[in-house]
Amino acid sequence: TDDIAKLESYFGSLHVSVHTLFMSISGGLTWMDATLALAQISWIWVYVFSCYIAFSVFAVLNVMTGVFCQSAIKGAERDQEMVVQSLIMDKHQLKTSLGKLFQKMDDDQSGKLTLAQFEKHFQDEEVRVLFEALEIGATDAWSLFLSLDHNEDYQIEPAEFLEGCLQLRGSAKAIDLFMLRRQVAKIMMHLSARDQSFRSH
Repeated sequence: TDDIAKLESYFGSLHVSVHTLFMSISGGLTWMDATLALAQISWIWVYVFSCYIAFSVFAVLNVMTGVFCQSAIKGAERDQEMVVQSLIMDKHQLKTSLGKLFQKMDDDQSGKLTLAQFEKHFQDEEVRVLFEALEIGATDAWSLFLSLDHNEDYQIEPAEFLEGCLQLRGSAKAIDLFMLRRQVAKIMMHLSARDQSFRSH
């Protein structure tokens, strides 16, 4: 009969049965068809088959999915750690390069750069290439010197040089924005002083 033929098509041999069980949990077969075929023998086998489906879907496959997800999360964490380590190494290399650049420009080894020294070495093609490689854009030595001279004593110390270069690193417009903020701050201080002077009179 048709029912016997259907049963044999799903469970006619060991190989066919294993194939049916695999397709039932992998989407290759609607497992309802397999249960209807088993019902021709006994509903006990339907319950056994249903338990197999439940165990495979809710236990085995979920565990496998969890293992893969955990591996992916650990891989992402390792990638993030590598990125952080890479950034730390880049920053360390940048500080080393800036230190060598400062020593190169510090002719008298005084530990400070004057405007004359800065302008002299700024004309050096090698120095300008180093500034460009560090992504520090500057059109003239005067603007860059003022941007690095934080305490406005017209001398640049190693700490000022390092901190200033790190702040200006990036877009070529960074130095222009820094100079603009500095000019605005000076204007505000000048206006505040005039206001106080006006009120005192």
